[in-house]
Amino acid sequence: MWVWTCRFRNRKGYGVHSPSAFYFIRAVINEKEAYYAYSELKEKRTMGKMFSEKVDKLLFRLSNFTQPHSIVQVGGDYPLSLEYLSRGCKSASCGLLDGAESPDESLRMILGGKPLDLLHLTLVPSYQQWFKAALGYVNESSLIVVEDIHKSKEHYTWWKTVQQLKEVGITYDLYEVGLIFFDKSKIKQHYKVNFI
Repeated sequence: MWVWTCRFRNRKGYGVHSPSAFYFIRAVINEKEAYYAYSELKEKRTMGKMFSEKVDKLLFRLSNFTQPHSIVQVGGDYPLSLEYLSRGCKSASCGLLDGAESPDESLRMILGGKPLDLLHLTLVPSYQQWFKAALGYVNESSLIVVEDIHKSKEHYTWWKTVQQLKEVGITYDLYEVGLIFFDKSKIKQHYKVNFI
């Protein structure tokens, strides 16, 4: 309840002055429409480990919004999340890595020299190394989604450090996940949003 109260001002984009950020918060982060794939994917939610349905639906909307050519998920325990991502952009090539591999070598092999458009980074033990390696493959249209940025003080401290990196543009702290964009044509900004 306290988290929701602290973020109340930024619910549904209120208090956000950037038109593009306001649109993104309203039309992507807090969109409530029932997309075509939601009912089909809901039937699979009884199988195995998974993130919350709210987060998985966000992954679908992020993929639908950004229309990536490449999607990589690090964290093999959550294959349904990758399915939400892939259904958001059916033309994207998708790769699932369990996180135990070498980050640099794995990204080089899976991307084949192409940029990394969308990375879903779960908190595997080596999440910081994966993020660092991913920076070598991002461009101005890339998006990295990081799970559980508030899981511990260590995770949140790392998140705050990431926000200050010169490569990073706009970030969104949704409490459950963090979104990192790399478009330097927009003013660097860090938003805390009530993800409802």
